[in-house]
Amino acid sequence: MAAAKYKIGKIYETQGNKEFFIPAFEDAMQIDPNYGPAIYELFFYYYYHSEVDKAADYFNKFLAVSDPGPNNDYDRISLLYIQKKYADLISQSKDKLTTLGDKADPRYYKLIAYAYNDQGDSVNAKTYLDQYFSKQKQEGFVPMDYTFRADVLSKFPGNEAEAIKSYNLAVAADTTYDGKLELLNKGAGLARKVGNRAEEANFLKQLYNLKKTPSNVDLYNLGQAYYQSKNYVVSDSIFCSIYEGKYPDEIVGYLWCARSKAAQDDSVNSQGLAVEPYITLISKAKQIDSVKYKRQILQSIYFLVPYYYNIKKSKDSAMYYTEMGLAIDPADANLLNFKEILTKPPPPARQPAAKPKTGGTSKPATK
Repeated sequence: MAAAKYKIGKIYETQGNKEFFIPAFEDAMQIDPNYGPAIYELFFYYYYHSEVDKAADYFNKFLAVSDPGPNNDYDRISLLYIQKKYADLISQSKDKLTTLGDKADPRYYKLIAYAYNDQGDSVNAKTYLDQYFSKQKQEGFVPMDYTFRADVLSKFPGNEAEAIKSYNLAVAADTTYDGKLELLNKGAGLARKVGNRAEEANFLKQLYNLKKTPSNVDLYNLGQAYYQSKNYVVSDSIFCSIYEGKYPDEIVGYLWCARSKAAQDDSVNSQGLAVEPYITLISKAKQIDSVKYKRQILQSIYFLVPYYYNIKKSKDSAMYYTEMGLAIDPADANLLNFKEILTKPPPPARQPAAKPKTGGTSKPATK
């Protein structure tokens, strides 16, 4: 039952589980050495993993048991790609496009684009890839088409949005868990590279929700993407709620919670949104490791002293945090400056202006 083994292999292949689908295809060949579908799947796998000798071997075995056809010609020419015979690939692909015209397989355009791209010719790569996307039917696209297009487009300024869109299409088209994870990581990387932090956050959010066991680094990267895209309300919800709750013994959540809150306030932080988070940050930093997190404690104090002095008009509270900071670093220039301001005596009260003296015999002015 070679067909049964082959179908089992196809099920595992949709999961990206090579530990099972490769043995299943090999079992199908053992049962029936002439079973073409299993042979072709092994050729296809080794081709995409650039194992030239194995790919060529399985392709020749497939040719021996299959009828001649246009797909065989395409696969034969595509082998030139992993053999890095770019000139031959381009020449033979162009011959097919010229000879067959509208009946030619659109994938020849893609092959040519790959060959040019590998040689550093992005202009020709884009030209042929654009033709591929204009001629290929929707059902003919595979996830790698979209990622390749995104990579090519990203080399041309002004195409960043279209490149990111291609990664989203690739994610939607991929049915495997590992494939989606890889695509989401690459999409986030591209979005960050071109400075679109909002789209980076979009990819990282999908990545975090997809992962079976997301890590603290995944959560930090997600919060940072929202923070850097100036979506402080969401970064607040990530760091203040989720991160602090999941990792209460790490300083990261408390630090970026405070910064997210401060970023939501006005230029002088008159609402005091970050006051409690910074007070909590000081407490947690001291509790976890006051020496290691000395800088975070001092930065918190730099925020609190001006807030209490300028906004709350509480000199006592401002002095309290100044003294707290000087206990940690007596030579800190900022804190010494704060203390000088706080201890400076107030200017003397202004005396009322003296009234002019008038004599009792003065006469009123007359014309």
